[in-house]
Amino acid sequence: MKFWESIFVVMVLAVLSWQASAQQVHHIGSLRSLHREGRTEATVLLDTLPQQHLYAIGPVEGLQGEIYVWDGKPFVAGWLKESGQPYVKKDVHPLRAVFLVYAQVPAWDTIPLNTHPSDLRQLERVIAREASRHGMDTTQAFPFLLYGKVQKGRGHVLQADSVAATVTPEARQDATFAFGFENVKSQLIGFYSQHHQGVFTHHDSFLHIHFRLNTKYQAGHLEEVAFDPAAPLWLYLPAGKH
Repeated sequence: MKFWESIFVVMVLAVLSWQASAQQVHHIGSLRSLHREGRTEATVLLDTLPQQHLYAIGPVEGLQGEIYVWDGKPFVAGWLKESGQPYVKKDVHPLRAVFLVYAQVPAWDTIPLNTHPSDLRQLERVIAREASRHGMDTTQAFPFLLYGKVQKGRGHVLQADSVAATVTPEARQDATFAFGFENVKSQLIGFYSQHHQGVFTHHDSFLHIHFRLNTKYQAGHLEEVAFDPAAPLWLYLPAGKH
């Protein structure tokens, strides 16, 4: 092989390696163990993970809230049963998760969206389409962020009365506090995968998304969303030489 051909091959391999690491997703524990076996003990202590540029979501040990890690900053969303009000705690340490999906992303590429999805199914298709256009391998799991105004949304937090290693389906349902929200700006952390249903996405979806509203005191797991078509909507994908 000639010298310049060798250099070209090395450069191509380096680019592919850089791209793969930029969208690499990790997971510990599984959604399946919570839903099918009722297991709520911790599988990971978040403080032991590399914190730099960390983005992560999952439920807190013992169903004591929802985890939302944004660029290394950990938040926990919960529900005050006495007042019927949501809350968000920041800089929570130590923080343990039933299961966790996470990635380290040092930089993001910004993509303005012309399509404003009106449900999660459409959002799933839009994210896959834009990621493919961006040169990403959509057969591999990848993280993404969204900024935009939610016209109408619905989410939930898991907030059990007490910490237990296992729960029944009825107890898990009792610990689920669902709520709606309208006409509010929001930032969302999500993970897309075609191959992790039951692991970190539900069996009928390729997405797992947590959100935080601009009110700062409300966050959780996203169940439904419709974005305001009159407001800007931005998708962020891991930056790389795609």
